[in-house]
Amino acid sequence: MTAGTDCEDLDHFDDVPKNKYSVTKLIAPRPCLTAKYIQSLAADIRAVSHQWVIQCCTTNSLLDLDTLALPAGWSITKQDTFVKFWERVCTLAGATTRVVNEEDLNMSGALALVTEWDCPHEVQNKANQDNIPLVSTTWVVQCLIEAKVIAPTSHDKFSFMYTEPE
Repeated sequence: MTAGTDCEDLDHFDDVPKNKYSVTKLIAPRPCLTAKYIQSLAADIRAVSHQWVIQCCTTNSLLDLDTLALPAGWSITKQDTFVKFWERVCTLAGATTRVVNEEDLNMSGALALVTEWDCPHEVQNKANQDNIPLVSTTWVVQCLIEAKVIAPTSHDKFSFMYTEPE
């Protein structure tokens, strides 16, 4: 940040005047599902990693936003994005991963199959036949939080078919 640059920490999205949207940046550690993040996406306010602020302060210069711009989020309709993201998360946590689909149903040695409600029936049937639980990403996150493998059947939200009650 250079001298004379306006920098405000606003608590509420409504505090940003509409005529300032084009010059406003949302600082976040990663793409989020918070109200402020989603409203910023809708208003075309650019999200930037908090690392951008740190690097600007460290170098005492205003750096290019493109280097640390955050994506809008992770699309659940783009299967490749879902698979790549969760494969990376599991690998970083020390797991061995393998992509399973209708063409390759090899699940030998699998502890669990991380999937979503739209998992193909052939994959579901093979997992059930091999006694491999089909789990949601919530199970992965909770295993990371607790720093251990949690029994996949120990909570309803761990099921790949779980939906919040209305």
